[in-house]
Amino acid sequence: MSGVTPFFEAEENPSVISQITSASSILLLGLAAAGAATGPAAATSLHEPTRIIHLSGLTTSEHGTLTDLLRRAAFVNVHNTIDAMACIPAGEDYYVDGAAAEDARFALSLLYITGIPVPKVFSHDSESVTFSWARGSDRQYITVSEGVASLLRTSSTTSEVLEHSSLHDPSIVGLLKMAGEYGGGTEFVRQQ
Repeated sequence: MSGVTPFFEAEENPSVISQITSASSILLLGLAAAGAATGPAAATSLHEPTRIIHLSGLTTSEHGTLTDLLRRAAFVNVHNTIDAMACIPAGEDYYVDGAAAEDARFALSLLYITGIPVPKVFSHDSESVTFSWARGSDRQYITVSEGVASLLRTSSTTSEVLEHSSLHDPSIVGLLKMAGEYGGGTEFVRQQ
């Protein structure tokens, strides 16, 4: 793996994976303890409205909240999928060449740090990787090919390419902000 996605390289560290599983265990134990503390008298029947339990301020480690850890794990899963697509024999469906995989990993890192929701990923052809999001019947795609990202939105009536940008050009920020407005992630997760 090259050095353009150092954030995700660290995710192969077993201690980070154990923190994610520990965070999940803490949440489950917390919910079980909350249920045990209230006792059977406080239990709801099937006919009562559902109660919502808020767990505010839950931090699991120095790496962030449970939500942060689960989001990070989902992005690592997409990253690993890109790696798997690069390992498929050439000529097979879903295969992407090394350069396309490298560009896709770089774009995925940008998506992560700009706070955009976790995308689905697929191979457009052996030289392109596409990230996708859905909102009802509408779709948004970012296709990465030969170092360029293209933003496309489709609906039942229209299909429109909104923006093109080199991955290494400052204009990529504008493309990502447009993508984030659609997907609900316009805030930068990490401020420098």
